This record gives sequence, C-alpha cells and structure tokens, in this order.
Amino acid sequence: MADVSSVKNGKSVFDSMYPGSEQEGVHDETERLGYKQEFRRHFSLLALTAMGYMTLTPPSAIFLTLVAPLNSGGPQALFWGWIIVCTFTIFVAFSLGELCSAFPSAGGPSYWIYRISSPRWRRQLSYLTGWLNLAGQWAFGASAVFQSAFTFTAAASLYHPEYVAAPWHLVLICFFWLALSVFANIFANQYLAKLNTILLAFNILGVLTCIITLLATVQPKQTAEFAFTAYINNTGWSSHALVFILGLLQSAFTMIGYDSVTHMSEEMVEPAKNVPKALIVTVLTGTLSGLVVIIPLLFCLTRIDDILASEIGSPFLALAYLSTHSRPGGIVLALLPTSCALLASNSMLMATSRTVYAFARDGAFPFPRVFRRVDQRRLVPTNALIVSALIEVVMLVLYIGSSTLFYTIISLATIGFDLAYLLPIVALMVKGRELDESRPFKLGRWGWPTNVAASVFLAFISATMLIPTLSPVTASNMNYTSCILVFILLVAGVFWVCQGRRTFEGPDLHLVEPEKLGSGEFATAGGAKKREEGEGVRVVVRGA
Repeated sequence: MADVSSVKNGKSVFDSMYPGSEQEGVHDETERLGYKQEFRRHFSLLALTAMGYMTLTPPSAIFLTLVAPLNSGGPQALFWGWIIVCTFTIFVAFSLGELCSAFPSAGGPSYWIYRISSPRWRRQLSYLTGWLNLAGQWAFGASAVFQSAFTFTAAASLYHPEYVAAPWHLVLICFFWLALSVFANIFANQYLAKLNTILLAFNILGVLTCIITLLATVQPKQTAEFAFTAYINNTGWSSHALVFILGLLQSAFTMIGYDSVTHMSEEMVEPAKNVPKALIVTVLTGTLSGLVVIIPLLFCLTRIDDILASEIGSPFLALAYLSTHSRPGGIVLALLPTSCALLASNSMLMATSRTVYAFARDGAFPFPRVFRRVDQRRLVPTNALIVSALIEVVMLVLYIGSSTLFYTIISLATIGFDLAYLLPIVALMVKGRELDESRPFKLGRWGWPTNVAASVFLAFISATMLIPTLSPVTASNMNYTSCILVFILLVAGVFWVCQGRRTFEGPDLHLVEPEKLGSGEFATAGGAKKREEGEGVRVVVRGA
C-alpha cells in the first residue's frame, strides 16, 4: 500500500497525528506530539550533524578495531565489507529518517513503533524496542570508552616496557572519563552544540594526520591486488563465505548508533525537517570518511603478521610504531583517533540520557518520576544522565572479573541497535506504509524497496552476531551474545511484570487530547485560554 495523504473534515492525516497542531499556542513540534517542551532548542543542523558524526567516528572505530577484519577475511573483508555494510546502512538511514520526520520525539524507535503498530501490541512492542535501543546505547558507550582506555594503557606499556596494565587500570581510566562526561553534560550543556562542531574539525585533522603520516613512512607499500583482494583467515573456520561474513561485523559495529541524532529531536529547530537530514548526512559522511581511511590503510598494511603478533596489544598502535620506528611518534599517532573516540563517548552519553528520559516520561523505565525529571535551571535530564553513566560503569567493572563476559556484553551494541531499528521498519511495512504525505521527509515510491532492503540487512546482521567467531568453539571463545540478549529480555520482562504493565501506557499518556466543547474553550500548552465562537477544541498537554 502506497503512502497516503487523506483529508477528513478539512484535516490531513498529519493533523490527526498532531492533534491541535492547527490551534493557536501549540506551535512546538514536541507539543504536537503531546509532550511538554522541556529542553532548549539550541542545536542547528550543522551542530546536530557534527554530533551524529562524532557519535559514529568511523575512522577512529576502524583504527581501534582493526584486529577483527584482519583475522576474519583480511583486506577483502575490510574494504568490500565496508562497501556492503555502508550501502545497506544508507537504506536503513533513509527508512529511519522517514519515521523521524513523522514523529520527531526523543524516544526515537520506541516512540515510532508505538505510533504505527496495532493497538493490541503497541505497548509491548514499544517497551521491547526501547529496552533493546537502550541496551545497545549503553554497550556502545562503554565500548568507546574501553577501547580508548585500552589504547592509552598500551601506549604506556610501549613507552615503559616494564609497565603491565592490569584490568583495573583500564576500568579506572574509564571511570575518570565517564565522570568528566557527566560533569560536561550537566554544567556545559549549553556549549556542547557548538563544541561538537569544533571537535568535528579536530576529528578530521586527526584522521588526516594519521593517514598522511602512514603514507609517508610506510615504504614500500602493498599492491592494489593485495589491498582489494587479499584473503586472511585466522578464525579456524574453513568456509570462505562464513569468514567473510564474520569480517562484516567490524563494519557493522562501526556503523551503528547513528540514531543518536533522533534522540536530540526535542533540542533541534524544526526537527521534522532537519533531523532526517542530519541522520542521512551523518551516515553518508561516515561512509565516505571510512573509505578515506580504509583505502590508504590497506596499502600501508605491509607487516600484518607482525602487527597481529605484537605484544603491544593495540593493532593500530603496533602499526603506527612499526611504520614510524619511533615510540613517541607511534604513540602520538595512535592517540589521535583514541582521543576522538573518547570525545565521541561524550555525545553518546548525551543521546543515551535523552532516551532514558523519554522512556521514563512514558512510564517505561524503573522509577519513572525520578528519571523523567529535568533540571529546570540547566535544562538537562540530570538523573537520566547519571544512571546511564552508572550502567556503563557496571558493564566496565565486569572486565575485571571476566574479559570474555565483558566483550560479550559489548557485542550486544550491534544487535541491540539493529533490532531496535528493525522492529519499527517492519511495523511500518505491516501497516502498509501508511504515513502522511505532508510530513517534510518522505520516500514516496522508493519507500517499499528501501524498507525491504533495510529490513533484510538488519535481520541478517543480527543473526550473524550470534555466530561464534572462532573454531573449534570452546567455553572461552564461545559467542555468548544470545545468552546476554536473552538476559536483557528477561530483565525487561521482570520490569514489565513488576512495574511496566502498570505504569507504561505508551506515549498516548501524554498525547494532546482533542475534546469537543460547546463553549469553545481552548487551553494551550502554555496555559493560556482562548474563547472562540461555535464549536471549539480544548487541547490538554500533560507535562512529563
């Protein structure tokens, strides 16, 4: 069924989505969705795009997770895997952009699926989608901080060979940075939009510095045949196709989290129009910047065996050191993408806190009255911010007891995000893609093929995430992602039974409610009242 734009009693479907939007006093996008506007709209399109790119930071992620594709497929998986993953990710971005244009809420996927699902199942689907999205965000944030801390300790070991990094050293560095991120998000919130734009420039300069230095120092370079067709298999699996598929996971892990911009919808000017733009530009620039890094990097991988066998621990740091033949030079080079990843974790925490806030606002998060609270002075969901950081801390502490368990939880980032993206896209198709044509961003006749391609890709990657990456499979190298996923679902189920089924009514709890009144009284979101002659509409916006 094609997109529709129907008119009933002089109102379009868009008006029915946003009851009271045509009335005086309800001009804000958030109020049209039925929520009280509690944040300052201080993000421009450039600032939000910069934040989205900083959250992705593809170059930094490629550098810091280099070991995965080198072992699973080699250059084949690194280059062609990036092309495949990014192509389908663009389909996903367009699909999510259309949903965000219709429903620009901080809740993101959990809000979208509620609005387009059957009334019979929408509460449960929204609840499930929200928890999957949050699990992915928490794991993604923890992984960014951890990868950076790991490179810092590896650099310390390279400069001082007698130093041996203990697990608690890494965790302590992560604690320090998370505390700093919380402080920045609370007390410098009004400056973060502009700061992200500046940090974007730092990110670009850092990446260019790394690439130019490698191209200048690595002699001789690999051939084009090696860079684009070489195959490496250190997984133990005999199937070339399976190894290549496992190599896709690094690209899939890098290109997630782009929904972060949608969770900032309530802090963006004209979100229905601008957030989809920011989302799509984020993915497109991430795709291109990834290629800018991968192509020259492949020509510089002349000592792969030495890089993988290095006791330094960090493949990119080993590459930087072996290329420059200088400890200080290699460390400075490696710390550039590491610093970018750390800075990205600050944006991740910001987006995650807005998701927690929106979920609590609907009564879906434990102790909703606490975590939906917004600091009226700084306009920051302080409690949601702190609890997000604390959950990431709990994940990081697990590394001290079991690195296998920690890495398994981190792998939840990809599957959590992908399932949270998949569910609303599938729900939209089940509904027959009935979205109003008057929304600012629409796919039109390309909607069905785009949604289908996005859904197939997300389902495929989610299934691939459950495959063990090494063979023979043992207790130490087993992929426990399925177990962690089941655990998350059980936790969500327990919260649902104990609280959610009573407190979570879905976004309709706060939707603007039209009411026919003979008196013609109309109460705006700001509390002002206006009397009109004849039949009127009273619009009630329930505060968070």
